[in-house]
Amino acid sequence: MWFDTWPGLAEVAPQHRPLAIEYGDGSPFTHEEKQLLSDVYDDHGFPVTWDRPGDMALICNRRTAHGRPAYDLDEDGGEERDLGVLLGARFERQGQREGKW
Repeated sequence: MWFDTWPGLAEVAPQHRPLAIEYGDGSPFTHEEKQLLSDVYDDHGFPVTWDRPGDMALICNRRTAHGRPAYDLDEDGGEERDLGVLLGARFERQGQREGKW
C-alpha cells in the first residue's frame, strides 16, 4: 500500500494500477485480502539490520514477501544508497509441490 505515496499513483483507481497481487491460479486479491496481507506484514514482519557500510540483503520474491519502511539519508554527511533491482519474466505457477518449500 506504500505505492500510494508515489507521485500520481494515489489518484489512479486500484483496478487501473500497473500493480497486481494474484493467487497461484491467477485470480486477483480483493481489497480486503490486500488489507489482511498488509496487517500481517505490520504484525509479523522483522527488520533487516544494517551494521556496516556495504552490507547487502538479497531477497527472493518467490520465497519471501518483503517491503521496507521509509528512510532518510544524511546527504550532507555523505550518506548514499544504491539500490539494484532485477525483474525477470513472469513464471508459470505450478501450484503446491510435495517436498518443496
